[in-house]
Amino acid sequence: MATRTSSIDGKTSRRARRAEESPLHTVSAWASRQRLVLGQEAVAAKSNEITAIPALLERLELKGALVTIDAMGCQRSIAEAIRAKDADYLLALKDNWPTLADDVRLFFHQEPGDAFDRHETTDGDHGRIEIRRHAVSHDVAWLTTNRRFPGEPVSLASP
Repeated sequence: MATRTSSIDGKTSRRARRAEESPLHTVSAWASRQRLVLGQEAVAAKSNEITAIPALLERLELKGALVTIDAMGCQRSIAEAIRAKDADYLLALKDNWPTLADDVRLFFHQEPGDAFDRHETTDGDHGRIEIRRHAVSHDVAWLTTNRRFPGEPVSLASP
């Protein structure tokens, strides 16, 4: 179980550009509990976070950490880079992986509600109230396709 959490996220600096240039866009790694920036990588012009994240990961000591990344970072190569550093990952899933996203939706709608660990948070910020509902399943045996992920236990490798 990971004892440290590092969050990776990209941000564009407003008004940080010259006339015709694109604004500065960076990917940062944060030590969440300590509220400390561990490192940053500038995103090259005409590129995106997917290319900058691996470069940032190379420079970080991640052993034993849980690395969280939004849906942009839900890539096999990024998961492999995190596992290669002896860390765990929590990657957000949206429709960037449509088949897997559909499988997950179906699973969470078909299973009884008490099959999950649930948590809810409410935040009031930026003039709006935001409610986040989380349902966690520790059972991944329902993933019966030939889709495999870095670090997945061998016992799940066959349907």
